[in-house]
Amino acid sequence: MRSLVKAEFKKIWANPFVLVIIAGLLFFQGCMVFYTLNKKGEDNYSEADLASLYEEIRGLAAEEQIRELENLSSSIKAELFQDFDETDYMEQFGRFMAVQYIIEHIQNCRAYPDFLEEVTQEAERMQGSSLLAQRESFSVRNMEAISEIYQRLPAAELFPDSSAGISQLTENKMLDFILLLIFSMLAYLLTVSEKKEGYYPLLCTMPKGRKKLYLGKMIALCTLVIGTMALFFATVVLIVQKSIGFCSMDIPVQSLDIYYQCPYEMSVGEYLFCFFVFKSFLYLTVSFLLLAIGTAASTYVSACCIEGGILLGSLFIQKAVMPYSAMGIFSEMSLTALLDTEHYFITAKNLNFFGYPVSSMSIGIVSVALYFVVCFFFSFLKWGNASENRIPEGLTFRIKRKKVSFNRKNKLLYFECKKLFLTEHAWIFCVIFIAALAVLHRPMKFVGLEDYYYDHYSQQLTGKLSFEKKEYLVKEKERIETAEERINAYYEKFDKGEISQRELEYYLQKEEITTEQSYAFSKVEEQYEILEKIEKQGTDAVFLNQQGWEKFFGEEGRKEQLRDFLILNAFLIFCLHNFFSMEKISGVRKIAGCSPYGRRTGYYKIISAGILSGTAAVFLYLLQLVSIHASWELCGWNSLEIGIECITVNESGIRNIPILAFLIVQGGIRIIQAAVSSGIILLFSWIFEKPLMTIIFSYVLLILPGIFRLMGIL
Repeated sequence: MRSLVKAEFKKIWANPFVLVIIAGLLFFQGCMVFYTLNKKGEDNYSEADLASLYEEIRGLAAEEQIRELENLSSSIKAELFQDFDETDYMEQFGRFMAVQYIIEHIQNCRAYPDFLEEVTQEAERMQGSSLLAQRESFSVRNMEAISEIYQRLPAAELFPDSSAGISQLTENKMLDFILLLIFSMLAYLLTVSEKKEGYYPLLCTMPKGRKKLYLGKMIALCTLVIGTMALFFATVVLIVQKSIGFCSMDIPVQSLDIYYQCPYEMSVGEYLFCFFVFKSFLYLTVSFLLLAIGTAASTYVSACCIEGGILLGSLFIQKAVMPYSAMGIFSEMSLTALLDTEHYFITAKNLNFFGYPVSSMSIGIVSVALYFVVCFFFSFLKWGNASENRIPEGLTFRIKRKKVSFNRKNKLLYFECKKLFLTEHAWIFCVIFIAALAVLHRPMKFVGLEDYYYDHYSQQLTGKLSFEKKEYLVKEKERIETAEERINAYYEKFDKGEISQRELEYYLQKEEITTEQSYAFSKVEEQYEILEKIEKQGTDAVFLNQQGWEKFFGEEGRKEQLRDFLILNAFLIFCLHNFFSMEKISGVRKIAGCSPYGRRTGYYKIISAGILSGTAAVFLYLLQLVSIHASWELCGWNSLEIGIECITVNESGIRNIPILAFLIVQGGIRIIQAAVSSGIILLFSWIFEKPLMTIIFSYVLLILPGIFRLMGIL
């Protein structure tokens, strides 16, 4: 057995890209931790800022902590009214908000006994309510169970401290994603790679090639999983300790703000121990699930599709099933809910199990044990009874050959397209691609007050510029600026008794200028001024309603286009990752190279990939335009007379061409971008023999930078 396990380790480390990928993801995870700790939130302070303030008051009594923080808050508030530039002001404001947050946290910790008593009183109050008269209902039982949980907790003294370091270990969703990616790579290298390289049927004929070999794979994968987990979590611990430090491990876990309602009596150190024990068993269970997927799948693509389907199904069940419904137990048994381990310790949560409350922790433990046993035996028995997968003759799909006159060039292109869509299953990914984009681009329109007023002003100004429209803007601006004076005049008339209360309300409603109306007018006025400058340069300018164009060219529109481009890249990666490497592994490339027409197959592969990428890019681009036009209307989109410079929200820098021509140029750019992406994927497929390496390198180069961009890192 030792030799088998050792051989599996050699198989993993013989691939030089495994260490490169793990090292790259480890570096990326470290950067993400450092970025998260120092990223400023909505109130302009970061977790590192909070940790430094907690460090200043650590060791003081609660009264002294509040006194120190209130003095600091008063001094910061006084500084805010001094002459600062915008940067200094925002820094002081963020520090002030951080101090207020810590003061509130300290007050909550001092009121912890009151919180425990309030839970009990709330349960008694709800039980006496006439709305919950049925004593045998789940709601009543659930309240009684939660009340009993918190009654068992002692009213211990809490020591407020920063939870930033602990949350980086326990609430790090990016770390879960990275580890899942690494575990998938390791599991599929141990299983799917042997099928791709043709070793699978040979191994099954050998005495140790079945159960003993698979047991060796399990032991090797478990060792790698635990080692990888320890490596990544140790990296997080090191970065946090060097950056902001951890809180004391001996204080009650309720002292941390995110675990204030934790239903268990434990210290921070005990909580981390329980968390890592549960997380370790969960990762081992996930690794066995990935082994089972690798055993059942025949290619990397099918394995990734099965894994993605399981994760999406789990996420759908977790979000769609209500936790207190009769099927609520299944929402907690989903794989994505289990990966969210920290939610078991945040607050007391029970689920409905045939009318009786069952704690989410109990369901999680049972689910992990159940998945562990099922995945272990399924994959073990599946490999042990494996036989070479062959399609039965009766199930083969037969197509009657039609006599079509092909010349050799068209025949090569036809077979390459057929190979791409049928052999590489590109048609399946096309269906998924179209369905996903159709869901994301459903026409939706939410009209706010600002949109309403902008539309009102646009109706008055649409068309060519004129003296009357300019005069209308001047009068409307004067009306908005003098609205407050007229309102004050009506108040004076009311005080003198010249108008009644009803008349006053009528005039106030008539003269009131909302903030949204002011913003809408400012936007319209600015747009009109830009168009006047364009007209002075000798170009005809036309005022258009730009609400639809703002959805296309604005910040949110650019983010949606980037998201769609990442989806397009993922689609191309799954379709083209094996296009060249398949023939390299099987040796067909050498055979084809012996004939002049065989040497042209690469050329026709590029053409077929270009057809696929170009068609997908055009479809995506048209879908974006149609979905926006169906909701907001892209005014002037089909015009050959109105210049693109009339769309003032356009920041592309292209000028002096009609709007329709600009849209066609943009479509051509999208096609070129898709062609470049497909070319990069084909290049990786040509270089690497293993399709998994093509997927990983294409993902790192084509998708990961876009994800960073969406997250605001780049």
